[in-house]
Amino acid sequence: MKKIIVAIMALFIVSTSFSQTAKTKDELKAERQALKSELTSKDNKKIEDKYTKIVVSGVVQGQPSNTGLNSVDGLVATDASLLNTLIAAEKVLQEYKISINESADGEVNIDKFTPSLDDYVKMLPNLITAVQQAVEAADKLQGVQNDVKGLNPMTAAATIKAANWATNALPVTTTKLKQDVKLLQNLIESCKAAKNL
Repeated sequence: MKKIIVAIMALFIVSTSFSQTAKTKDELKAERQALKSELTSKDNKKIEDKYTKIVVSGVVQGQPSNTGLNSVDGLVATDASLLNTLIAAEKVLQEYKISINESADGEVNIDKFTPSLDDYVKMLPNLITAVQQAVEAADKLQGVQNDVKGLNPMTAAATIKAANWATNALPVTTTKLKQDVKLLQNLIESCKAAKNL
């Protein structure tokens, strides 16, 4: 049931981002101000600190190898894939984040961003799908934790370490993916508004 709700939410986000009436310049500025508050919050600082330990120079760090326990290996593989999607999105959105953070009044010069509106629009469904996959992976966390609880710590240290890596990385990945969806939607709307001026 939860998967159905998440899928409906994802479809709603995609459909509203394409069919919405155009937002005004003031609405977009207000969104950017809200995004700036989110990006500069203490909670986000903690997430960023964790992310920079997991991803260094665009490369996932410490990804465990296969352990032989399917639930753990599946979660590690899913999270690694989501991290790679996130890394690609971060590369595209990093300059936009910086512009939002440096803006005193929410004004951002949209013309300086090199990908086109079409590139951003094509990227959005991939990010929304990644958020959906992250939510589905989070549903599997309890099963992984239960599988690991029954293991002997002396003989299954690698499996326990892999489970811990995935358990720690998934919330960071999910939070940042959701944040990037918001940023990308704002960027798309801002590009559309700039073309209509």
